[in-house]
Amino acid sequence: MKKILFVIHTLDGGGAEKVLVNLVNNLPCEKYNITVAAVFDGGVNKRFLKREVEYLSLFKKVFRGNRILFKYLPPERVYKRLVGEKHFDIVVSYLEGITARIVSGCKDKNTKKICWIHRELDDSFYCGCFKSKEEADRIYASFDRIVCVSKDIVGNFCSYNNLDEKTVCLYNVNETETILKKSREKAEEAFLSDDAIKICFVGKIIKNKGVLRLLKAHEILYAKNIPHRFILIGTGPLERKLTAALKEKGIEKDFVFAGYQTNPYRILSRCNIFALPSYFEGFSTATTEALVLGLPCVVTACSGMTELLGENNEFGIVAKSEEEFYTALERLVTDERFRKDYAEKASVRGKKFSMAETVRAHERLFDELTEEE
Repeated sequence: MKKILFVIHTLDGGGAEKVLVNLVNNLPCEKYNITVAAVFDGGVNKRFLKREVEYLSLFKKVFRGNRILFKYLPPERVYKRLVGEKHFDIVVSYLEGITARIVSGCKDKNTKKICWIHRELDDSFYCGCFKSKEEADRIYASFDRIVCVSKDIVGNFCSYNNLDEKTVCLYNVNETETILKKSREKAEEAFLSDDAIKICFVGKIIKNKGVLRLLKAHEILYAKNIPHRFILIGTGPLERKLTAALKEKGIEKDFVFAGYQTNPYRILSRCNIFALPSYFEGFSTATTEALVLGLPCVVTACSGMTELLGENNEFGIVAKSEEEFYTALERLVTDERFRKDYAEKASVRGKKFSMAETVRAHERLFDELTEEE
């Protein structure tokens, strides 16, 4: 039985945290002995780990200045403090940055190391958790494999180094059957009870997710007297700013903050459109889940979106500008035939990202890696 350790910053409510839980819960326990180590304990996704998965943590909670601290602490010392003397066949940094630096501290010659990259990197982010670009290059080069969650991210990551030969693309694991099952649970919220065209966003309410673009889209549709309702599933620091702006403009009606949901699918499945106007993505978990549920999708052009929705909008609309996003969203709201057509295409595309197919791809990676000389 192969022993695999996954190291992640926290098990909070982000996409990477969620897909890690999906992955470890669905790897065959008769084949792998799985441990998840969080640098900081807690997080909403911790509760969803299967009991067969061992869990470790280093600190009780996130503290201010941790990025600076981890930049200068010796990785060997932090790694040993996290896992002690335990041996693993494979150790995975499931995020770029801090956890990559920690996992580089594993000096067991019999251990294979993997680093996952979940987002596009810019100069500051590539080097941000390291003392220099040279240290970042050296640490990433110390891994046996680099796994990127989309082909776009492979290209982006390899533009910073010469690691093409050890860098691969693996799509995220989504529990498709669970998504479909949970989508059938009751949803009695008042904002779902009428026939309004409902546009759903799922994610953190932060600038990078483009939530201010949702406000602008709402303003445009409201000015044109086009009936609709935005439903935002998630929480974040911009919620207060959005709420104040809506009230100031007098358009707070039909812009709903649904908060964090342990089961967002019961709401998402009862909406008519999925919208995600992000500035940055890796391989959007929320968009993948919307496809599984057969929702017509309109998103902005960022990493992974054409892989999900097609180079020519075959399975959903990838807007190349804000204006294109607003125009496409308006047509989906007002043109029923257009909307139904994309709903059918979404259902077809959702099957591409089935849990069975993506889990098998991960198994092949782990098995091939441990079989290498």
